[in-house]
Amino acid sequence: DADGLSLSDELALYGTCPDLSDTDGDGVADGDEVRRGSNPLDAGDLVLGVEDLRAGDLRITEVLVDALGCEEPGGELVEVAYAGVHPLDLDTLGLETVGATGGVDGRTLVLPGARILLARDAVAFQACYGLTPTAEGLPELADVGDRVRLTVGGVVLDEVDLRTWAITSGTSWQRD
Repeated sequence: DADGLSLSDELALYGTCPDLSDTDGDGVADGDEVRRGSNPLDAGDLVLGVEDLRAGDLRITEVLVDALGCEEPGGELVEVAYAGVHPLDLDTLGLETVGATGGVDGRTLVLPGARILLARDAVAFQACYGLTPTAEGLPELADVGDRVRLTVGGVVLDEVDLRTWAITSGTSWQRD
């Protein structure tokens, strides 16, 4: 079934179906699930990494700059919608702006359909908005317009070009 497991391992060790490459039907081959530590018999057990993302799974929905007049870095935020069907670990998700890079560092789990709040500084963000961001690691946004990218291993997953939009304190860009 070309799932990366031997017939004997499928029958004796894992109990997976040797005729199906994806026994639990979650879209990931049984051998790949075994290697990442998830259960190939339980579709609900799978947690994706950012390297598993496909085009459209993450989408920037809002860029916010000091909406409540908070001092930097507390007021900067990028909101991202997650459209995947499995839980996702954001560890190693890259964030880029013009001239700066950042990213999520450390295990950060989000559920399907989640709105992800990415802040520059979690403590300052919480003090400003009273919300706990999903993760920090957002690079500084330029005051004269910027471009925000979500990346994985140098591949751009989504990009918002704000260079024609004058970012000023108290402003927000939203995608329909």
